[in-house]
Amino acid sequence: MNDLFTASASLLTNTHGESQLTEVRSWQDFLRTRLVLEPARMVGAEERQQLERLPGMVRVAGDAIAIQYGLERGSPVARLVLREGQARRLRPSEMPSLDRPLRLVVHRGEGPAIEAATIEELIKRLDALPKAGRRADGRGGRRFAGRRRRR
Repeated sequence: MNDLFTASASLLTNTHGESQLTEVRSWQDFLRTRLVLEPARMVGAEERQQLERLPGMVRVAGDAIAIQYGLERGSPVARLVLREGQARRLRPSEMPSLDRPLRLVVHRGEGPAIEAATIEELIKRLDALPKAGRRADGRGGRRFAGRRRRR
């Protein structure tokens, strides 16, 4: 059910669940209330079939990459979360054809994720970042500044 909800960009009707909560007035009432969710009543058969046909993954240079569905400013989007090497090897022919915009995302270290709508834009943003393992002065260096790491 969560997959349908996420892929549908939360366009599912909520009236089915809301009608079961009309008598809830407190947290305790909520905890005592039995909720029955019936996907067939919440999502029509045609829409459900369309959502179930959305791909769950794509292959990038032999690696299986999950497609994450969600919302961006209230509109449905799909995201490919890639490692930097996968992003650099990604070819337009490997991009899935979807019914919504696709975002490419790379998590790099502890900083914010790099996100782009096209391969070219993503590569440009990755190239603008400092190289991993390099110091600010541009020289390569050891992680422990010449000190030997204890084992």
